[in-house]
Amino acid sequence: MVKKRIAPRVCVIDANREHVDEIAKHLRSNGFRVLTCLSPRGALGRIRRELPDAVVVEVILPGVTGFEIAARMEASRRLSQIPVFFTTDIQNSSGDNHDYFPRPLDIPAFMCALRERTMKGERRKGKDARE
Repeated sequence: MVKKRIAPRVCVIDANREHVDEIAKHLRSNGFRVLTCLSPRGALGRIRRELPDAVVVEVILPGVTGFEIAARMEASRRLSQIPVFFTTDIQNSSGDNHDYFPRPLDIPAFMCALRERTMKGERRKGKDARE
């Protein structure tokens, strides 16, 4: 029996609807399923309920930062394995661009990183199921 592969699900968190819509459009056109969250305060609850394969979050949000959301995910055994990708209008001056994507997004690089990390998660889920 051939097992049907389910497209990875990505949660996009940003208070700016235009940013969410732009990212969601690219994700869908590249075969991802998309969850959106315009309320940063409600983001963790949504992530806990939906358990996406990856999270894309704006760094600067009203009331909480994307880094704080990622730190709370990291503190949760259930959520700590979900890869987090940061987007922002602020240019990264540290030189560390791993999982950090300034706007305008380099869509091919962004999609490549998402595919790579969600595939690792898919392989990990399969390994966990066998153990």
